[in-house]
Amino acid sequence: MKEITPSLLIVLMICVVLPGCHKAEGQHIEEHHHLIRLTSPVVQDVIRTQQYVCQIHSRRHIEVCALEGGYLQEIHVKEGQTVKEDELMFKIQPVLLQAKLDSELAEAKLAQLKVNNTQRLVEQNVVSDKELALAEAERDKARAKAELAKAELNFTNIKAPFAGIVDRQHHQQGSLIEEGDVLTTLSDNQVMWVYFNVPEARYLEYSEDLDKDELRIELVLANGNTFPQPGEIGAIEADFNNETGNIAFRADFENPKGPYRKKTQPNCKAYKIRHL
Repeated sequence: MKEITPSLLIVLMICVVLPGCHKAEGQHIEEHHHLIRLTSPVVQDVIRTQQYVCQIHSRRHIEVCALEGGYLQEIHVKEGQTVKEDELMFKIQPVLLQAKLDSELAEAKLAQLKVNNTQRLVEQNVVSDKELALAEAERDKARAKAELAKAELNFTNIKAPFAGIVDRQHHQQGSLIEEGDVLTTLSDNQVMWVYFNVPEARYLEYSEDLDKDELRIELVLANGNTFPQPGEIGAIEADFNNETGNIAFRADFENPKGPYRKKTQPNCKAYKIRHL
């Protein structure tokens, strides 16, 4: 049998390899026909929402109490009525206090007459200047007592310390009132204080967002509607609750129309905004 020379073997190997290379090159060319489209990335904010059960309280809510005892003579307000600052709400019968004021005014007038009489005697060298000074001191004391009696009489006129809404009345006209009795309560709802409890992990996240102004607060009412005014964090309590591990936040909502009252329990939504 004739032997195959090395040169012939090399030629055969080249012939075998060439079709394979040609096929691979063809596949590579086909892959270049795939189209790649490039688009610009969309930049937008990512908002994370967390909902909490909250309680609404008035910014100011006080008890209106009687400063003097007596009979409740007049009631000038109704339950649920809106009152202005310094508006008269109740009047207590001032019979004894009025008599006391009249007596003190008479004493002050008498003391002034004594001063006038002593002044004439001093001018006539009948009495010394010390007598005049003593008479003037007695007059000033009588005037001070009259002013005190006048102030006590003014206590029978109970006025609104600020503009607000009158709550339930605890006494009716003609009732015998003692000093310190609660007549009604007064609420200022122009700004609502909304309290909600936040877990510690959320508190740490929100603390950073407060500095960056990236936290938004909304109030969802019991009927599912969103309160039209946005809220802002007004205060954070100093300590965590040892039993729940939560801390109380207070969000402030402007309430110019004043339709919502205190101690309702809607939901409060906290929006955490991240800028990408």
